Amino acid sequence: TKAGDRGRSTYFRGGRAVGADKDDGVFEVLGEVDELAAVLAIAGKQTGEEKRSARMTDCLVKIGGYVGGGQKEIGLNAEIEFMEEEIKKKSGGTGGFLRPGEEMDEWWNWVRTVARRLERRMVSLSKKTDIDKEILVYLNRLSDYLFIISQESKS
Repeated sequence: TKAGDRGRSTYFRGGRAVGADKDDGVFEVLGEVDELAAVLAIAGKQTGEEKRSARMTDCLVKIGGYVGGGQKEIGLNAEIEFMEEEIKKKSGGTGGFLRPGEEMDEWWNWVRTVARRLERRMVSLSKKTDIDKEILVYLNRLSDYLFIISQESKS
């Protein structure tokens, strides 16, 4: 795959291979998905929340498959509903910024910041190519859910 040596790679759109520069928005998003999965695994391990982490990682695998072109159906509605319920149950309203390390678990706050960056990259990509709106909703809920987890883990 020596095309990568020249700063190019391939993803799929509509069943066809598309060659693009490695700084293409698709590769930016795929890199962010990959990084989020990595920090989720670390946070899950560090806090004893491997099952919770794995559940979110499963969704990221679907998102990566969709963005990379190999998956057409995304199926995140059940996870969106789950996160919304968890947020409703555990949200007490903070009224301002919280300090990592004091009011928030550092590991889950780190994951949250990476999730927010992925969401921003996905929004940018959605302006250039068709992205399932379910993905955008999922990523928005995910950062809220991770905020709740970071508070919960600290208490």
